[in-house]
Amino acid sequence: MDKTPESSSDAYWKLLSEHGVEVPCHKTLTDVLKAEFDPVQWGYAQLSDLGDEDLRAVTSDQILTTADAVSDNLMEAQLHSEELKDLFDQLRYPNANTVVNETLRSFQLNMHVAGFFRAIGSALDCLAAYSIGTLRLPYSITKAAFNNLRFCKPPKSHSVQQQNAWESFFHTINRHIGSQPDGWLDWTLGMRNMSIHRARQSHYLTPEAKHPDEPSLAVVGKDSQALVLEKLKFMAHLPTRPTLPEMQALITRKGMTSLWLGESCDVTTSGILQLTTGMIEDVAQLLSEKWAEAAPSPRSYPSPSNWKLDSSAPDMFKGITGSEPELSIDEIRTSSVLSMRVQLAEAVRKLSKKN
Repeated sequence: MDKTPESSSDAYWKLLSEHGVEVPCHKTLTDVLKAEFDPVQWGYAQLSDLGDEDLRAVTSDQILTTADAVSDNLMEAQLHSEELKDLFDQLRYPNANTVVNETLRSFQLNMHVAGFFRAIGSALDCLAAYSIGTLRLPYSITKAAFNNLRFCKPPKSHSVQQQNAWESFFHTINRHIGSQPDGWLDWTLGMRNMSIHRARQSHYLTPEAKHPDEPSLAVVGKDSQALVLEKLKFMAHLPTRPTLPEMQALITRKGMTSLWLGESCDVTTSGILQLTTGMIEDVAQLLSEKWAEAAPSPRSYPSPSNWKLDSSAPDMFKGITGSEPELSIDEIRTSSVLSMRVQLAEAVRKLSKKN
């Protein structure tokens, strides 16, 4: 009996699962959002109180695409964490023969640490964006930032259902932010900002702890120190206070070991990914419930009056050479979701020309 061909969506979620990224609640919500996205409705029927078709189309598209981007970024974070773990099997004390290789590995270490925290920060910002959209919170969906949203208090809504949803949302994220270990989110966002916007603090290397079965004494001949160092594996540790300039961290330290975390950075990144995924899953479950609740009575979840399109975008960049693409959008292979999005964009463009 022939097997039914695996869809691209099934292959996507299967790949995430194979790498340990398990987000069933988030998957359920994104599946619903894709199924309900309708170009005929200018996006989502639930947003029918948005009379401006351009705004409705863009808002609907932002909800759809930022939901997708959450799982994309979780997968990217997982891949960076896996690469970090692989790197530690190769880290050695550099000598005259290995300094080039170890310098390259240092670049790779920095690249994957920065990539991991960039991906985690992006996942959280996209979580903020599609939370704003699905709950109709009165904040900008196109400029959503989780670190701003987390400090907001539940605004007031004329709808009791919407007010309850907003309060449940903020209660959920604050419960996760306040969970153990203390300060995990502030430290994570500090690492993201340092990695992207600032000079990076040093990653401290320490010899890997000896396995109990390994001998405690190694007797070797000539050049013993160089040989022992060459055989040692090293672990990298992340800074404890990434929000500080490194010189300030050095000056105000309580001791040298207070400068870095006691665990290797692959342990840290793996734990941060689990904490982030746990929060995303709980929020996704809440959003799924409230999205379903709003479907039969969208008026119970009114869209905010302050949602507006940003018309200040700069002119489009023409590329380094300025050459035009040789293919039109109609000739490019696209997914079914992208095809619907393009269809919606064309419908809005035609309506704008008529008006």
